[in-house]
Amino acid sequence: MLCVANFFFFKKSILSINSIFRWFIVFTFGLFNVLWAQFSSLPNHWLFQSIRDYNILKSDTTLPTNVYPLNPFVYQAFSNVDTNYRMFKYIKNDPALDIMFEKDVVSIRKNNFHIRINPLINFQKGKVSGDTSFSAYTNTRGFIASVQFDRVYIETMLSENQSVFPTYLYQYSKSTGVVPGQGRWKTFKGSGFDYAFSAGIVSVQATKNLNITLGTGKQKIGNGYRSLLLSDNAFVYPYIKFEQLWWKGRLQYICNYAMLNNLVSASRSIPKNTERLFQKKIFVYHYLNVGITKHTRVGFFQSIVSETPDDRNVWRGDGIVFSPVIFTQLAYYGLNQQNNVMIGMDMQQKLLKNVVIYGQVILDNDSIFHNQDGGYGYQLGFKWLGKWQDWRIMLLSEWNDVRKNIGFSVWPTIPSYTPPVVNPGSSYTHFGQSMNYTPEVGNELVSMLAIKKKRWITAFQINSQDNDMARVLYTKFLFGFVLNSSYNLLINLGIENRQAFNQNSNYIYLQLQTALYNIFYDF
Repeated sequence: MLCVANFFFFKKSILSINSIFRWFIVFTFGLFNVLWAQFSSLPNHWLFQSIRDYNILKSDTTLPTNVYPLNPFVYQAFSNVDTNYRMFKYIKNDPALDIMFEKDVVSIRKNNFHIRINPLINFQKGKVSGDTSFSAYTNTRGFIASVQFDRVYIETMLSENQSVFPTYLYQYSKSTGVVPGQGRWKTFKGSGFDYAFSAGIVSVQATKNLNITLGTGKQKIGNGYRSLLLSDNAFVYPYIKFEQLWWKGRLQYICNYAMLNNLVSASRSIPKNTERLFQKKIFVYHYLNVGITKHTRVGFFQSIVSETPDDRNVWRGDGIVFSPVIFTQLAYYGLNQQNNVMIGMDMQQKLLKNVVIYGQVILDNDSIFHNQDGGYGYQLGFKWLGKWQDWRIMLLSEWNDVRKNIGFSVWPTIPSYTPPVVNPGSSYTHFGQSMNYTPEVGNELVSMLAIKKKRWITAFQINSQDNDMARVLYTKFLFGFVLNSSYNLLINLGIENRQAFNQNSNYIYLQLQTALYNIFYDF
């Protein structure tokens, strides 16, 4: 299986990493002339994604259901909006009420052309109690917009945020320089954080079987809450993805080229009056997903993070990094080179149309073959997506175990979150966060229950994590009401408890949010 991509075999070429990045941008501009952006760059919030997953599973389709964001053309028949229970049953066709509770803020549709614009907000205010008590809050303002015409789908999003976090998130963000999943920050009113991020993608259905997506965003591969292959844990990153679907989705092949950042200086000397450049590294992954039967799928995964540039920001890698054929990098580099190769496999077995048993295995080095405990990880889980009359239920239980020495841990899980003074090099990280498993190392049991009746939602989550340095017990309860299902406008009460290092903290808050993407604070 070949991927449509420019592929150069050049032995030990000496290139600036910035020139590689410029080539990447020029290549993508050359494909489409104008760079647009898209909100489908972020996998949907798990609570609402489960509605779409249910609709896909019940349809008995042969399409894969574990690669996110979903292709907007292939999966457009499967909505993540529940049956539209009107806010005011006997008041219809009122434009003001429709915009507030039923429809997009802006929606323009003509023939095959459709524009949508909606707010992106998160207003959260609460009280943290534990060793000390204080107020915490988050204030997010932004927008998302999309346009679709013929075989082109474009979306963009932008948000500006200020937060005062519970203690463990404050310590983590201070020590690492990033807000989890949302990038770098500036100090805000002493103990607060000011941060912003944007994402955008253009997706083109080039042929019946080939979709090309490019821009900046996140991706995920897996059926579970976590993913050991690729998750939406870290910050957004630029990428171009070639996705092929054959035989009604029974065969899926993806090759993806991306650029990641290490938060260390790209060169040893920084010119005066200039901001330092961060070290870049090339990230490539391939994924071959095969539907053995209608209910059984097996996926094969390989990824590589290239060796980083030298202290003069010159990259001395070779062209095998860019190979579009799965497992060619493994054959060439092996598992113990500076070019960090990881291989993996996942499985999905569907039972009774709405029950899924799933699992993943990853291997990052050959420690296991030398009787050493490290270099691998695995996941086992199941989820049940049910519906009865006006009730929807999602039940998930999942076990993850990632052993030490695997190549995506940068920041140790210790009380002060003090980062080691090392170069993260070709680790599976971006902006100091794992591209895969949120707790980074150790084992974790995740249990989740979500119940939705019409517009009312109740959800409960518990994470029990254990590694060599810490035990963390995280629980979360949410009770809310969907104000507008067109863009997941949700008002809710939240209660979070975290126990770690003999410390017990509680956070109780009220929140008005557009629940459109995932942010992982459960570590």
